[in-house]
Amino acid sequence: MFGYVAEVSGEVVGVILFKDPALISLFFVSGLYRGRGVGTALLGEGILSLKRRDPRLPRIRVNSVPSAVGTYERLGFRTAGKERVVEGIRFIPMEMDEKGMFRYLRAPVRSSLPPP
Repeated sequence: MFGYVAEVSGEVVGVILFKDPALISLFFVSGLYRGRGVGTALLGEGILSLKRRDPRLPRIRVNSVPSAVGTYERLGFRTAGKERVVEGIRFIPMEMDEKGMFRYLRAPVRSSLPPP
């Protein structure tokens, strides 16, 4: 497992954690910082790290809560199965293929944010 943390003035404003093989297990951005590039920067760093470890990595996956599907789609993920419920938790499997990852490898996104 590995991940990245985004901080502003010592405050954690975003986190992404990956479990092998290439499964996002935790991904959030604080409400005040959503839509400001923090999530994109965290995901980009994660993809760069995954591709350094395995240049032939074909995809990354996430089990999205239904309310976050649109966000993941904007980041380049697509639905990879039907909604499921496991131990009372609803989720939709999603994945990003190499084509989706390529945009993050071509021009990694950085976010430099002042406090809101």
